[in-house]
Amino acid sequence: MPSLFAGADVGGTKAHVVVAGHGKEPVERTVPTSAWYARAIPGVGAGLAATVADLAPGTLDALVVGAHGCDTRDQGARLARDLGERLGTTVYVFNDAELVLPAAGVPTGIGLIIGTGSIAIGYDRDGTMITVGGWGGYLGDEGSGTGLFRDAARAVTRAVDRGRCDDPLKDALVELLALRDLRDLPARLSTELSPTAWSALTPPLFERALAAGSPLANGVVESSAEALAELVAVARGRGANTRVVVPTGGVVNNAPWLRTALERALARTCPDSRVQYLSVPPVHGALRLAEQAAARVRGEPVQGRLHPLLGGTAE
Repeated sequence: MPSLFAGADVGGTKAHVVVAGHGKEPVERTVPTSAWYARAIPGVGAGLAATVADLAPGTLDALVVGAHGCDTRDQGARLARDLGERLGTTVYVFNDAELVLPAAGVPTGIGLIIGTGSIAIGYDRDGTMITVGGWGGYLGDEGSGTGLFRDAARAVTRAVDRGRCDDPLKDALVELLALRDLRDLPARLSTELSPTAWSALTPPLFERALAAGSPLANGVVESSAEALAELVAVARGRGANTRVVVPTGGVVNNAPWLRTALERALARTCPDSRVQYLSVPPVHGALRLAEQAAARVRGEPVQGRLHPLLGGTAE
């Protein structure tokens, strides 16, 4: 039978799953995940296993998953056990940001996720994972869709308190949320919108404000880029290899204004780092790892150098 393997990029709002094999056209599916995460690891395991099984009714040789919320090896191992029992196959689970480097074809460096949330993930010389950020919209997630919206709202309220209320960012915020008055903002955010939902408001908010020449919006973008660059610098200070930084995620991929600011900030903070963007979705990183894992399961030669995440040696 031909070897079948699968990769999955499981984020907080959606999962991208691809099943492939030698001599088989890849099949893929994107599904929502909010309901999965409401039930923690068992919910993610059940939802992902059902999706994979529907795409691959036969037996998989290996499944590699990058999952939001698996910030430690113990968390990843628990989800891997759950999926292994449900699917009867070899499963590796990493943080979703860890898919970025293999997707880029980079053995070591920093994967910088800038989407609904933000997190930097790298490795020290021993291959130990180092994570910086990823604390959620209430506590962190600087530069992410959630963080940008939160910081924009804070910038507006501070400006109003100081009597400077003529910035286009305020008008864009009031119009976007259909507020009668800015004082209605706290109630609206606390009763109707979660931090995750704030992220969807970020693109239209900043597009309107930046197009109108908002100094406040520009200031938030610059400070957010500095905060993202600081995540990389902190990882470097903890021993991570930062020679390549691969930013990706729904926000940075679709916001040239943030990419430009981030590149400037990284040049100042980490001048020895090279920025490399992905040309394929992160799930391809999981698929590359799954192909190597499947070869090992079948006792076949591994194509190329075994990736460090599967026990290989980083360059």
